[in-house]
Amino acid sequence: MVKESYSLFVVTKPLQYFNATNIKDDNRRICIIVDLFSDARSLFVKLNEGEPDIWFEVLFFEKVSHAYRWLIKNRDTLVNLYIDSDYGLIKYFYLHKLSKLNIYVYEEGMGTYRNFLRARNLFNYFIGFLYNILGHENYLGGSRYTKGIFLYDINRHRNLIPECKKELKSFERSFTEHIALFSGKDLFLDKNIEDVLKDAKGKKVILYLTSWVYHKDVDKLLSKYPGFIKVLKPHPHLKIDFTNREPQYDHVISGGIMVELFIYQLLKEVEELIVVNRNSSSLMYFDGYKKLTSLQI
Repeated sequence: MVKESYSLFVVTKPLQYFNATNIKDDNRRICIIVDLFSDARSLFVKLNEGEPDIWFEVLFFEKVSHAYRWLIKNRDTLVNLYIDSDYGLIKYFYLHKLSKLNIYVYEEGMGTYRNFLRARNLFNYFIGFLYNILGHENYLGGSRYTKGIFLYDINRHRNLIPECKKELKSFERSFTEHIALFSGKDLFLDKNIEDVLKDAKGKKVILYLTSWVYHKDVDKLLSKYPGFIKVLKPHPHLKIDFTNREPQYDHVISGGIMVELFIYQLLKEVEELIVVNRNSSSLMYFDGYKKLTSLQI
């Protein structure tokens, strides 16, 4: 009897799920959802209820450590492992135990194109030196155990990280093509989103994407746009209910919403969109959209 082969995709953010569905792999695919973002459990439930064709199985873990312990326990049946990050001492030891697998890092924003992951100070130079001894370069995908990196822009990666010797692989479709054809839109666009899109049609919208904290100086900025519909989107890792605590917004949407998909849908409806953010990776995929303006705070 032929032994079944499995490929594992670890997802800790909505964008990661979107990108995981854009990787071609002919093995039985298992999606691991980790409870690190708002509505992670809800996404897990929806995936199991909907039984999407792309997944052989969808699993849920409350912590990254729990997910990797499961991977290590079941490594003999696995072939490929797709993760968003291979960086860190703890991750190093996990990947060491999974080193017989084909391990790939897949893009999930600007961090994948950074050639120096830690702040430049004496302590982090020491940590970087230690990582280097362990066989890890100072960029995502630089682990000695990582075989390759999946990217939307291979040339950009080569220009920014020319020292990278890993196999650079393209996603099955470009970001623009995949978001247009993405069959999982309903997983991330609930009734609340439909109300926002309906309200925003033909109007001007200002959208605040929080970082890991809510910056109160944004409130003063919002007052300068009296004719705009104001929308708040918390960071996916910020598990706080903002629904009734920020009355200056016309709409507050879930942190678990895939913001790139939301922006894509908004741009089809609005007259103008201003996105207030602090170096958000989500806007890197929308260069050239004339309706869109980014304001850094």
